[in-house]
Formats: sequence, structure tokens, C-alpha cells
Amino acid sequence: MTTLMWRRIAPGLVLLSLVLGMLPASGLAKERGRTVPVDPSIEMEITSDGLTLRPANPLRTGEFWIVPAGTHRVAREAQIDGRRYALIPLILENKAERRPFYAYVRGYRCDTRVRHYAAVDVETFELQPKTWLASDEPCDSVDYWDKGFRVPEQQQPVKFTIRQQSVAEANARRALAGRQAQEAQLEQKRVKARANAESAPAKRQIGASLCTVRHGLGYAGYTEQANEQTGRIRIRIVRNFNPANGQFLLQRPLEESVWEHPDNWNLCDF
Repeated sequence: MTTLMWRRIAPGLVLLSLVLGMLPASGLAKERGRTVPVDPSIEMEITSDGLTLRPANPLRTGEFWIVPAGTHRVAREAQIDGRRYALIPLILENKAERRPFYAYVRGYRCDTRVRHYAAVDVETFELQPKTWLASDEPCDSVDYWDKGFRVPEQQQPVKFTIRQQSVAEANARRALAGRQAQEAQLEQKRVKARANAESAPAKRQIGASLCTVRHGLGYAGYTEQANEQTGRIRIRIVRNFNPANGQFLLQRPLEESVWEHPDNWNLCDF
């Protein structure tokens, strides 16, 4: 290489080396905080009415990011400059697919699968204007604000409710809910038992129209005989029907008679 040629290209090489020196070696240069599991002694839940977020720079036409409605158990939080943010995994939706919103980031040691989260300030309940990016199974840590979005006017103001409680309190609440659900089931059984007792005489009448649903298929028949000693009745099954709409199926089953307890069948008009 001649001296003249070296003098011409040397300044460009110096500038290129300076630019390369300024570029980050990996996504770690964007780090602004850290993603950690929620304290195991605390149970955190966040409730949302559901949001459809519009990306500031969508990758595809018609792309949205969804915050599902309902109550979410918060498993991870972002900690940034002394503040805490509850993280809700986002759902990506476009014309071609609907799936969890994740991507791959090229790291220093390997490529890392990362997930986009909606971040809500634990103290103010405010939704942050960018997604929080965190590794699913990291070999390189990835924790930073990433993609901007906006909330449609018709979904504003955005409302979140965050509840934090100790694991002992959460267990007590679940135990109470379990007891209430069990009591509700018992009450349903008592109501059904009373209804069965009231309708049993009518089901025992010869010729009474009866029906039941089993394994997603409806059966219709009529009472042929009643056994007062066992309490059972003999039912002649003559038709099948669709439980969703009550319509009889065109194909008739082979007629058969079965002995069963009246509580297993309902009075029906057909």
C-alpha cells in the first residue's frame, strides 16, 4: 500500500474504530434495572379490565399487544431506581396469529429468548409507556425498557388494582373461598334433592316423558314400569337429541329398556 493511499484511508479507519468502540457488545448496554421473582413471602395480584395496546412502530399491519382482562398472579417484578413495577406478560395479536409476545435477542454468550411485559408501578398503579423486556431462560441477562405504545382513547383512563398480601393471608383467603365453594355445592345438592323428591311421583307414572344427558349426548324415553321395592323405574329409550339446542337427531338409536333411579332422569316435554 502506497503512502498516499494510507493517508487517504487512515482517517476513515480511525473514525470507524471509534464508532465500533462505542457500540454495545450485547443488549446488556440497554440495562436500566433488573427483573426479579416476587418475594416468596408476598403474594401479589393485579386486576385489569383488559387493554389493547397499539405499538408505536408495529412490525406488521394490524398488530396489537393485549393485556388480558381479569386477575393475574404476578410472578415477576422489575426494580428500577428504587421503584417496583408489577409485570404482566403481553399477548401479541395480528391478522396471522395470537401468541405470547416474545422475541430473541443476540447476547454475548448466546441468543436469549425474551418476553415483553406491561409494567405497572406498584405504588401509583400507573401503566408505563414502554414494554419491559426480560429473559425467559437467560444465559445473558436482559432487563430494559424496549418498545413504545399508546392506549386508545376509548380505553382511557387506564385502571389497575394491585393487591399484596402475605402468603399466610393468601392461604387463609383461599381456604375461605374453598369452604364457600364447598357450601355452595352442598346447597346445590340439597336443592336438587328437594326437586327430585318433588318430581319422583310424576316420573314413576307409566308413560311419563323423561330425558337425560350423558357424555355430551341426550337420551329421551318414557316410563314403562316402576318397582316400588327398589324405587327404580324401567325407561324405554327411543330418541337421541342434541343437548345444545334440544333438537332430536335424525338417526334413531336402537330402542332399549333400562332400570334406573328416577333421580338420574328429568321430566321433559317432547
